[in-house]
Amino acid sequence: MSWEWPVVIYLWLAGLAGGAYFVTFLADLFSGGQYQGAKRVAAALGVPAVILGVLMLLMDLGHPFRAWHLFVRFRLGSPMSVGTWLLFLWALLATVLFVIWWSDTATARRMSGGLGKVVRFLQKLNPLARVLDWIAFILAVLLIAYTGVLLSAASPPLWSSTFLLPALFVASAVATGIAILNLAGAVGISEVS
Repeated sequence: MSWEWPVVIYLWLAGLAGGAYFVTFLADLFSGGQYQGAKRVAAALGVPAVILGVLMLLMDLGHPFRAWHLFVRFRLGSPMSVGTWLLFLWALLATVLFVIWWSDTATARRMSGGLGKVVRFLQKLNPLARVLDWIAFILAVLLIAYTGVLLSAASPPLWSSTFLLPALFVASAVATGIAILNLAGAVGISEVS
């Protein structure tokens, strides 16, 4: 198994996105809601990171225009299918959550006309955000552990000889997630509104 640089970048970006959301979800949960802004930043940074990571994977494919086959059907026995759907569903949910959270900001509430109607509709979805948030958290856990599980099931003896490989990928994702959140805070991105 040989990985070129686009796959390495994808692994880092997907781990960064999932790790940041994982950390901010738990921080918000255990603080009684004090880290909602950090969770918004994690979603705002994570979705573009996942999209860029997917583009890196497409670059690595010999035939990138065949990637749509992965979205035609879900096959539980195919690691590529599972990974693709994890990425897609997490990015979709994080985007939906971010838009719902944005609709509750002062900027969104001032909108009128057609955009105002869209904002008012999104505000009605706000009670659904908590359920979607939990689903996005579960998908983030699966996303950050996925590569470790995939590699530990591979045949090379170095990788398959340990059951701790998924935990290593989770720890790495959490560390990169915290790092990107610290960097965002250092440059003044404390909340996306």
